[in-house]
Amino acid sequence: MNPEINFRLTQELRRRERALAEHLYTGANSADSLIPALGLPQELNGLKIADLGAGCSDLTPELLSQGADAYAVDRIYTSPRDIEEHMRRALGIMMRNYEGPKRDIARRIANR
Repeated sequence: MNPEINFRLTQELRRRERALAEHLYTGANSADSLIPALGLPQELNGLKIADLGAGCSDLTPELLSQGADAYAVDRIYTSPRDIEEHMRRALGIMMRNYEGPKRDIARRIANR
């Protein structure tokens, strides 16, 4: 690849990453906040998406429900016990940051 093009692409990716970081908090981001922030098209049917560093976000299930071929990958999950532990922490974040029905759902799941 041409070094100038590579430099421009790197700069653009860094700009987008900073813009995303300004609008999203770390951990358990909701699909409601992620889909618009990522600039995904309205029609997701058949779109292939890898949610890298997925954490406990509800993005992948939402993408699947809208017809995308989506996969969540996160290297912090090494066992089912790790997934459960991280999910409980994420639910705590959700209970602090959401109002109404989403907070109630997170509270019910956390108390299982």
